[in-house]
Amino acid sequence: MNCFYHNDRTIVAVCQDCNKGLCYTCTSQHSTPICIACNSLRKSSVTHKVWKELILTFGFGITLTMLLSQSRAINTQLSSTSTVSLQLAMFYVYSGLVAGWLTLSKITPRIFLILPLIGWVFYFAIKLTLSMWIGVVMLPVRTFGNVRTLLRMRE
Repeated sequence: MNCFYHNDRTIVAVCQDCNKGLCYTCTSQHSTPICIACNSLRKSSVTHKVWKELILTFGFGITLTMLLSQSRAINTQLSSTSTVSLQLAMFYVYSGLVAGWLTLSKITPRIFLILPLIGWVFYFAIKLTLSMWIGVVMLPVRTFGNVRTLLRMRE
């Protein structure tokens, strides 16, 4: 059989996604045997997923900060510098909630799927509290990783 992209060359591997035959030149472009079209699909899928997480994380932080900082008690008792500092801290913590939640979702055992309703209430309350604390640490880690992934996808 001949390569899908180079008719004059014999195949040495097949694409892992679509099973097209690939020659040595095509397979040496990537670490796994994958054709150009499937590689583009993978890259766009990863890019979409990363942008979705970034928009969700910082959109959640901005939305909650704007909603909860409109309280008159906060605005009247603090100076303008303190108000801005408080809003930045709120934005960081609220954005961290998403980062912490996503991190905890990767390590949560599937045993919780069979909980009764009261178990789900406790589970989500504990997970939300842990997400806040873990999110403070994981927000810069996940953001840096996502930005690095986006930069690698551009290459």
